[in-house]
Amino acid sequence: MKELIDQIASGYTEKLVQYRRYLHQHPELSFHEEKTAAWIRERLHDAGVSILPGISGNSVVGVIDSGVPGPCVAFRADIDALPIQEETGLPFSSQVPNVMHACGHDAHTAILLCLAEALSANRDLVKQGSVRFLFQQAEEVMPGGASQLVKDGVMQDVDCIFGLHISNMYETGTIACTSGPTLAATSNFEIVIKGQAGHAAFPHKAVDTITPGCAIISGLNQLVTKATSAQETLVVNVTQFIAGDKSPVNVVPDTAVLRGTIRTHNNELFRQMQKRVGEVAAAVCAMKGCTCEYHCDSGYPAVINTEAETKLAWDAIVEMGYHAVTAPANMGGEDFAYYLLEKPGCYLKLGVSNAAKGITVLPHNCKFTLDEDAMLVGLKTFMATYCKVSGEN
Repeated sequence: MKELIDQIASGYTEKLVQYRRYLHQHPELSFHEEKTAAWIRERLHDAGVSILPGISGNSVVGVIDSGVPGPCVAFRADIDALPIQEETGLPFSSQVPNVMHACGHDAHTAILLCLAEALSANRDLVKQGSVRFLFQQAEEVMPGGASQLVKDGVMQDVDCIFGLHISNMYETGTIACTSGPTLAATSNFEIVIKGQAGHAAFPHKAVDTITPGCAIISGLNQLVTKATSAQETLVVNVTQFIAGDKSPVNVVPDTAVLRGTIRTHNNELFRQMQKRVGEVAAAVCAMKGCTCEYHCDSGYPAVINTEAETKLAWDAIVEMGYHAVTAPANMGGEDFAYYLLEKPGCYLKLGVSNAAKGITVLPHNCKFTLDEDAMLVGLKTFMATYCKVSGEN
């Protein structure tokens, strides 16, 4: 099977680059990917890939159905870009001011499009069951696009799902493939503390909001160090503390705002912490004689790869001659997690770094780029994984 996949995939080497560079020049922000979605639909239509109806927003789902009972295997790519002004100087740099594919979603989309085209052109590889190609809007901005696709019913008939994300932590030819937790559950919170303004010379006449803010931060730190098992991975991090920025220095501010993030690989602990942060804030404010408002977004669950699907992907990587590695789970987040709450699957990290070419800058940077040779690695890995799931060995 390796020889056949090598032969088929090699025919898409130029198209991978062509597609990726077109998308790189025409990025669109989360929930605004109208032109990107239309372009994807055109490519799928030209390739003879059906488009699943009833999909909301700017997501697009392609389908190849053999007409013979068998597994339904899904693959996903995110299609949105970031609000960053590109400074790479590449000849195919973004043509949209302050918008850039700085997280590799252009490469993800190119890989998945070429997978759809390759399987459509080689229908003998899809002898039973079906394949779904999920081009998902809005991974970068909560609540994300994955949860909406789940609500649209995309996962109902799916047996398993696979996705990948570029990673400059690994060289081209290396893919991280790890069973169990791989990315964290993440959400952001805001605490607005309300007191009473007063002259700084008479603090006893005011209701301070800065001191309660400091106490809340201390209490949240203790949630991690004293109220949670040391065996758990947990981050509760206050990243913004805003108070008195719009009043004179001799005024005790009547409002303070704390913002931060909650991250853990344990979905149950995640839900508990979303509640506990608010409880800590309310208790501190009650003790200090002020009030508070607490908001925590729903966030993304943890990405937890299932064992059987991870092994299938691992075997596919190795059989294609690439380097599979396990990687420790990190505290980044991804809404691919919503698919894994529905069905088993595996989320891979595709190495795109190349020190010899000077390609080492990490994503979400105005100078980010990737080794385009890595896209062929991703395409072959997806093809080999599909063949393993469908029984074509």
